Amino acid sequence: MSMHVTSQRLQQLRRRELTPEEIVEVTRHLAACAECAAAARREIDVGRAAAGLADAALADEHPDVERELFPYVDGTLDADGRSAIEEHVATCAKCAEVVDDLRRIDAPTPRRSWSTIWLGAAAAAAIVATIAIPLFRERPINPAPSRPPRAQQPPSVPASGYRSDWAAAIREALAHGIPLPASLRAIHPPADALRDDSGDAAHVALRPRDVVVESQQPRFTWSKIGRACRVAVYSGDQRVSRSARLTGNEWTPPAPLPRGRIYTWQLEAEGDGPHILPEPPDPPAIFRIIDEATKRDLDDARRLHPDDHLLLGVLEARAGLQEEALQDLDRHVVTHPDDAAARRLAASVQEW
Repeated sequence: MSMHVTSQRLQQLRRRELTPEEIVEVTRHLAACAECAAAARREIDVGRAAAGLADAALADEHPDVERELFPYVDGTLDADGRSAIEEHVATCAKCAEVVDDLRRIDAPTPRRSWSTIWLGAAAAAAIVATIAIPLFRERPINPAPSRPPRAQQPPSVPASGYRSDWAAAIREALAHGIPLPASLRAIHPPADALRDDSGDAAHVALRPRDVVVESQQPRFTWSKIGRACRVAVYSGDQRVSRSARLTGNEWTPPAPLPRGRIYTWQLEAEGDGPHILPEPPDPPAIFRIIDEATKRDLDDARRLHPDDHLLLGVLEARAGLQEEALQDLDRHVVTHPDDAAARRLAASVQEW
């Protein structure tokens, strides 16, 4: 790396957003460049790194990366040492992953260069340790098929390509599911409230109802009531939109409704019988439109990862978009039939 390491690059390294090759490139530069090492020391808590190293040393016994794993990968370790390493990595997924990473990146790298990375100046070594230990201790592990699968281990999230908050959202969702979001909780009717699914005049079926929607111009539909009507939409006590006289059973507002609000809507029917639908004791028809920040987040994810239905499903579910989330999660499960955690996640969203 000819250019100096930027603060952004260091943060990417700490967040595990770099590939193994990029990690080697950055840490090699830190080991050789006193200026970058000094800059990194100002940003990284070396004391915490030292504590992390001490904890790692006390936690369990693992082969030394420089003295044992590197020689094992490049074939220079003696027979007894090789046998010991093979026995260890057969039961230690963490070290097995380190060996796999070294095999991917060691072939074009001279042995001496690795020593430069791991045995550089003391300041650079501390920086490398600050980053390397969390990488090996915290990164999700995919055991090889020959090893027993880790119980309750959710599918791994790529270390690069995702924003860190998206990766964290996926891990949390796969581990614990997604409970009913606050955006939906505020508009859900009581469990014993009468619903509007019978389709007769007294219980006309209205859509959208008890849902969060993405569009600022949602499509309003209702079961046929046999008479003309108007649609009225309210935000609190203020009427924000009203249709012309309608003889059909659907309508879309001509102007966008403001985002981030809760709305109620009703039919103002002509003729005999109830003039305002839904009629008590039916609960009012309520919906919410997602806010601007949530919409931008979803748009970014769809633009950057259009085929990642797990990511899209998680973000849609967190936004309260139940129908959209279930569609994307179902697509993910179809293409990943062994992903039991994703199936449990979809079930938790379905239960809303």
